Amino acid sequence: MTELPGYIHELAGAQYCKGTRKAQKRAEAAFARLFHNQASAAIRGINRMKPASPEAGKKIKDVVRYLSNHREEADYGAAKRGGCGIGSGAIESADKFIAHVRLKRSGAWRCINNANNILKLRCAKYNGAYNRIIQKYKKPDREKVCAKFSSANSMQSKTADAPKYFIKQVPVQ
Repeated sequence: MTELPGYIHELAGAQYCKGTRKAQKRAEAAFARLFHNQASAAIRGINRMKPASPEAGKKIKDVVRYLSNHREEADYGAAKRGGCGIGSGAIESADKFIAHVRLKRSGAWRCINNANNILKLRCAKYNGAYNRIIQKYKKPDREKVCAKFSSANSMQSKTADAPKYFIKQVPVQ
């Protein structure tokens, strides 16, 4: 949904001349409707526009189609109240920083499940939750390993031909 603000500004610029006060007011009116979860009203308002040029007519159709297909996602008010950023700048920058730098390296390829897990870890790293998440899994894993090897060591003392197990602790970074 990050594309929508750009589409609306492009439409307003094509319809009312880019950078004019009228273009800005029309874009703000559409955003106000979307903020109050009135995507249908925004679509009606855009449909009522008489295209000032063939380019404006195309932009009107594109924005109406986009809004119609993404109506459920257009509740900007709920997103804003939930603390989410609206618009492409901050969101696209965060996406590029978290995902693209790691997953879209030259020659890199990933399975979907592995890529999602990498993204979860990178998000946890940058929002400060990484250490807490790792500690959550570290203790049960350590207990399982110790229990496995202590039972193997107790069996080893009973049988001479049982293999020896060694535990090497590797620091987690």
